[in-house]
Amino acid sequence: MIKKELTYGYKDLGILGAEISYIKSRSECNPYVESLQELLDDKQHLPIIASPMASVVSDVNYDEFDNNGIYAVIPRNIPFEKRFELLTENATLTEKKWVAFGKNEFEKLFCNETEFDVALKNNVLKVCVDIANGHMADLYDSCKKAKRLSLQRGYDLTIMTGNINNPKTYDWIRRLNSGFFVKYNQHTLVIDYIRVGIGGGDGCTTTPQTGVHNGQASLIDECNTIYRKYEGHCCPKIIADGGIKGFGDVVKALALGAHYVMIGSIFSRMIESAGKKTITGWNFLELPSSEIEDYVDFDYDNDADAWVATHKDGTKHLIDIDVTFFGMASGNGQRSINGDKTKVSEGTTKILKVNFTLPKWVNIMTGSIKSAMSYCNATNLSSFIGKQELVVLSTNEINSLNK
Repeated sequence: MIKKELTYGYKDLGILGAEISYIKSRSECNPYVESLQELLDDKQHLPIIASPMASVVSDVNYDEFDNNGIYAVIPRNIPFEKRFELLTENATLTEKKWVAFGKNEFEKLFCNETEFDVALKNNVLKVCVDIANGHMADLYDSCKKAKRLSLQRGYDLTIMTGNINNPKTYDWIRRLNSGFFVKYNQHTLVIDYIRVGIGGGDGCTTTPQTGVHNGQASLIDECNTIYRKYEGHCCPKIIADGGIKGFGDVVKALALGAHYVMIGSIFSRMIESAGKKTITGWNFLELPSSEIEDYVDFDYDNDADAWVATHKDGTKHLIDIDVTFFGMASGNGQRSINGDKTKVSEGTTKILKVNFTLPKWVNIMTGSIKSAMSYCNATNLSSFIGKQELVVLSTNEINSLNK
């Protein structure tokens, strides 16, 4: 059976501005997540999450993302004991790290009586069950059991999982949440956040190898239609995951209805990323050292299209910086977790050019969201996310924008 409807990606669409905007300046627009926890933490975060990828996030650079207003998820290549420590530290604080676990690890922690129960009790826990296939009923059986046991054992468990590419799956999860909500009457859902999108990421080869794919923009839109139909009741928050190529794609994902946007390769290209970096370029032979630790400051020179590196001895050099980026389903990704390639790869490894500092990127991204909100007469995210009208662009129009 072939569905006749076309599905669309980000570059196929444009956001239609409001008929009239009563916003005088984009400074009136608040692009940050509005929640009680954000107020308690006294922090501001954009609705953006750094992907749990070994070449993006580590236990060392996590705070760099957090301090710049970006959520991040500790990836599975970090040893289990360290991830458990990060998960449970500062038990009395609302500000908690997202930590990724594989399905077997998740079940070990939360689905059985284990030695971990004492450390979990009275804690606030934010867990990403990081597996490739979010369509498996067995995954949700485990999540349901884990949430039930969390209520009995007295800890607050928030679950993010996925990935899915069928809006019917999103509705199935909504019904799962609804049944749990009714039975336990604890204002608790089985799945709190769901990653939507399969095969669209820069480090992912799932689509060419399996043929499984859906237009990411259409997928977000259809999930948002379900979210709005039920006014969000028992609906997991939508995380757009994969296929983000630039600032405008992030804004379009939000306009379509994503509550958060997950980014991998773009963050890998930043000097603060966890990826292995190599210094190359024009003045390489003049450098006192090729080790990046010898430099105390890096800033990207747009005119020269290169980095200006300040060495610890005060000298400056024009350089290029490359970073090794790989999907977690690639051979390199598997080896970073297991020490060996254990299955067929559905990811790739690339050498990318580092072209941003995290603060500079965040500054541009913040301005882009605020500017789009001002065009759409939206002063906050709740009035912008999923409430915009988008138009399909012709091929000629799309090509005219590729400057």
